[in-house]
Amino acid sequence: MAVLRMVAVLMVLVCLGAAVGGCSGQDERVDLRPLPTVATPPYICGHIPLEAVERMTALRAPRHRGSFGRITGVKRLSGWCQVFGPGEEDPVLQVDLLLLRYYDVDEEVRHGARRLPEIAPGAEGYYYPDVNPADGRSTALASLIRGQSQLFVVLNRGGPGRDPAADVVGLITLIGPRLLPDEDHPTPAPTKKQGA
Repeated sequence: MAVLRMVAVLMVLVCLGAAVGGCSGQDERVDLRPLPTVATPPYICGHIPLEAVERMTALRAPRHRGSFGRITGVKRLSGWCQVFGPGEEDPVLQVDLLLLRYYDVDEEVRHGARRLPEIAPGAEGYYYPDVNPADGRSTALASLIRGQSQLFVVLNRGGPGRDPAADVVGLITLIGPRLLPDEDHPTPAPTKKQGA
């Protein structure tokens, strides 16, 4: 009986020591490496590389919803993708592709945004490195504009210890050229590799 009690106490201590990761027995360390520079399968929502999402949110196999596609008679893509933590209703990451250009890069830079580096010919963009600094969350926003389409990546809660600005810039760099192709030469949707 004393041995069982000691084992139970040890299990509680182990679980308390891993409070951030819970008592799952899995290694829950956050991957602090930069996002990949090449988008590879598997994808969520048809276009967003799962590896990048997992790295920037510190979530494994996260719940997600949304898709991207063409509206009848329109060459350009539109759509959205939301990523959720376990049991959460608000997305930790959201990607929106709009058919209308809502914001001007120069105007956003005047309001404190930083310009994105060149990602694709004819595209320009901006990012806000810390959207809500007062609440202590790792948040950031990036937007890329090409023609009349505008792509947004909004990180509402990044992985602990990660740079949210680098992550939104990294993700928009990965997906921007595919989701905002040259309107005269649309890029095909990613295809699944054999066995992926």
